[in-house]
Amino acid sequence: MFRRIAVFGCVSIVAVVALGCGGGAPTPGTWSYADYEPTSSNTCTGDLVDGQNGTFTLVEEDGGYVVEPGDGGGDFACTLDGEELTCTRSMAIAVSGSNAVIHGEETAIASTTADTMTGTRSAAVTCEGSDCALAGSVGLTFPCELDIDFTAELQ
Repeated sequence: MFRRIAVFGCVSIVAVVALGCGGGAPTPGTWSYADYEPTSSNTCTGDLVDGQNGTFTLVEEDGGYVVEPGDGGGDFACTLDGEELTCTRSMAIAVSGSNAVIHGEETAIASTTADTMTGTRSAAVTCEGSDCALAGSVGLTFPCELDIDFTAELQ
């Protein structure tokens, strides 16, 4: 059976991405979304973004950053170039009890200060396997793309 939670994990918090006014390197620690709005150009259903706002952890590691979204989908590898933080990850989630694998390519680009990030996260979501048509039973179609504008603040 196709489970919505598998799709949620696929386009989970792309944590830390943005385009906006900057001001320096972000502070490692726990961050929370102050604003989280899907854009009008989304081709994914609303179910993919429900419950995605929340918190994430930013870790400084090996000359770069890692975002730990806490969604079970793996961490984002990030680089900082001036005031722009760019984070990416690729995911593949096998849908339990079916012949379907949901793939997600996620990118977040954010302008940063020590305690704020403002930007957009983007995801491209596809499905592979003979059971992908089951996604239609929960209102999903593949492929789809998702853009979300957000602001995050250091807690």
